[in-house]
Amino acid sequence: MAFVRTSPGTSSDSNTFRSYRYDVFLSFRGEETRKTFTDHLYTALNNAGFLTFRDDDELERGEDIKPGLQKAIQQSRTSVVVFSKDYASSRWCLDELVLILERKRTTSDHVVLPVFYDVDPSHVRKQTGSVGKAFARSQKNQSSEKVEGWRKALTEIADLAGMVLQNQADGCLVTLDEYGKVKMHDMIRAMGREIVRQESEEPEKRSRLWRHKDSFQVLRKKNGTKKIQGLVLDMRNHPANSPINTNEIVLETNAFARMRNLQLLHLSHVRLDGCYADFPTGLRWLCWLEFPLDSIPIDFPLENVIVLEMQYSSLRQVCKGTKFLPSLRILDISHSQCLSETIDFSLFPNLEELILVDCTSLKNVHESIGNLERLVYLNMKDCKNLRMLPKNMCMLKSLETLILSGCSNLDEFPVEMMKKMESLKVLQTDGIAIGELSPERCLSSFPCSLVELSLKGCNLSDDVFLTDLSNLSYLRRLHLDENPICSLPVFIKGLRRIDELSFKGCDRLESLVGLPEVHQRMSIVGCISLKKITFHSPKQFYPIYVGDNWNLVEWGCYYKLEPIDRVDVEMIKLLGLCNLESMPAVQMHYPHSDSDPKEVPVQVRLSFSLS
Repeated sequence: MAFVRTSPGTSSDSNTFRSYRYDVFLSFRGEETRKTFTDHLYTALNNAGFLTFRDDDELERGEDIKPGLQKAIQQSRTSVVVFSKDYASSRWCLDELVLILERKRTTSDHVVLPVFYDVDPSHVRKQTGSVGKAFARSQKNQSSEKVEGWRKALTEIADLAGMVLQNQADGCLVTLDEYGKVKMHDMIRAMGREIVRQESEEPEKRSRLWRHKDSFQVLRKKNGTKKIQGLVLDMRNHPANSPINTNEIVLETNAFARMRNLQLLHLSHVRLDGCYADFPTGLRWLCWLEFPLDSIPIDFPLENVIVLEMQYSSLRQVCKGTKFLPSLRILDISHSQCLSETIDFSLFPNLEELILVDCTSLKNVHESIGNLERLVYLNMKDCKNLRMLPKNMCMLKSLETLILSGCSNLDEFPVEMMKKMESLKVLQTDGIAIGELSPERCLSSFPCSLVELSLKGCNLSDDVFLTDLSNLSYLRRLHLDENPICSLPVFIKGLRRIDELSFKGCDRLESLVGLPEVHQRMSIVGCISLKKITFHSPKQFYPIYVGDNWNLVEWGCYYKLEPIDRVDVEMIKLLGLCNLESMPAVQMHYPHSDSDPKEVPVQVRLSFSLS
C-alpha cells in the first residue's frame, strides 16, 4: 500500500505536532551499504510515500557537516539507523547517532527505528564482536568524553525496538508482479507501519490508519483529525465475536469532515449515510470495494482523484449528470455486474487506464472513448453481453494494451479498426470467434506494433493463416490454444524472435514441423491428434512443456516410436527379442477419454542423444 505525499502540512490540533520537511532521516555507513541494501531501502521508503533524507543526496556542497546534519535531523519526523558491521568505524556515523538520540530525548514525537543489518544487537549494546572491532578504530585520538558519548548512544540504540536482518537480499525490497504492480517487501511494510504507530498513542493523531479496529473506532467516534492522510477499513475484518452485525453497521459521511488532508481512502463492505458536501476534497486515491449505491452521488468530491477503484460495486452507471474529473488517470469498476452503460468519457479527458472486467450487463461502450488521447490500457475481459465496440476506437493512438477475452457475444469484430492503433503492443481476444466474424482479413489487419497476441479459442483454421502476416514481425508472444488448426502456421517461421509459443488443446493439430527457436517457453499440451514435432534447429535448450499428446510418435531430437517389425534386425537380436510374429497388439487406453481402447502394434522407442 503506498500513500501519496503532499507538501509538509502545518501544525495540527495538538501542539506536539509540527511541520516536517522529511518523513525519514536515513543514517548508514556509506562505504559498506550505500550501493546495496541502503540504496534499495531508500528507494522503497520513497516509493511507499515516505520522503527520505540521506546526506549524500541532500547536503549542499560547502555546508558545515554538523549543522547541516543537525538541521536535517530536526526537520525529520523519524530516524532510521542502518547498523552494519562497519557502522561504528565511522566517526561521522557515530556523531549522527548522538544527534539522533539527543533529538529523541528532547522531542517526544521523534521516532527512532534501528535496523540491524547482519549484526547482532547485543554486539552493538556491548560493543563486542565485529562492532567492537570497528568501534575500536574510531576511538583513536579521541577524547574520553566523546568516546563515552558514542558508547552510551550505541547502548541506547540497541535497547530500542528494531528489525534484525540476516543479510537480506539486496534486490528484493521492492519488486514488480506479473501485472507490473509494485510489491513491497514485508520489512518495508513493517517499518512504515512502525514509524506511523510511533507517531502517537492515539490513532486519530497518526498520518495513516491501516488497522481496521483503529479506523472503525475513529469513524464511529467521529474524532478524526487533519493529521490523517490515509485510512483503510474493511468491515469483513470486523471481530467475529462482536455483538454488532456487520451487515447492519452504517457509518456517517460527516465522520470524515475533519480529515481535511485525507488523500487515500480504502473501504470495503462499508455503508455510509449522509451527504458528501463536507467530505475531504483532497482525495487522490479512492478504493471502495462493494460500493452499495447504483451511482456515485453528485456531491461526492472527486475532482482531485487520480485513482478510482470500485470493484464488485452495485453501480448501474458511474455518475449521474455531468461531473468533470480532469485529474482521473485510472478507473477500475470491474465485477460491477449491474453496470449497464459507461459514462461520457469526455468528462475524463486524462484517463490512462480503464478496467471493466466482468461487467456482465454492459452491452455498449460510449463512443466518446475514442477521444481518450492518453488511454494506454483498456481491459474489458469477460464482458459477456457486450455487443458492439465503437468504431472510433481506432482513434486511440496511445493505446498499448487491449484485452477483450471472453467478450463472446460481439456481433462483429472490427479488425480494420485495430490496424490504425499504431501503439498497440498487447492484444488478447480469447474466446471470440474471430474466424467466423471476420474470416477473410482477421489477422492481416492487426497492427504491426504487436508484441503479444493471444488468440485462444478463436475458431481459427489453417485457411486463416494462409494470409501474408509479415507485418507481425515484432511479435514475441503468441498463444494459439484451442483452435482447429492442423499444422504449424507458416508465418510463425518468419518471425524474428519468439519468446513464448503455445498450442494447448488444439484437438485437430497433427504436425508441428520446423518449429522455430523459442527463447523462453513453449507449450504443446493436450493436442490429441498430434503425431510429429520437429524443430528448425536440431538442438533446443529452452523450456518445452509437452504432455497429453496421446498419438505423438516423433518428438524432434528427443525420440521416435517405430513399430517393432520396422526396426533393424540386428538391433532386435541385441535386445534379446524373438517370436515377434506372435506378439499380440497392445490396447491403448487414453486417460480422460470416453473413446474405446485402440489396438496398436508393439513399438520401440528410439532415443536420440543431444551431445
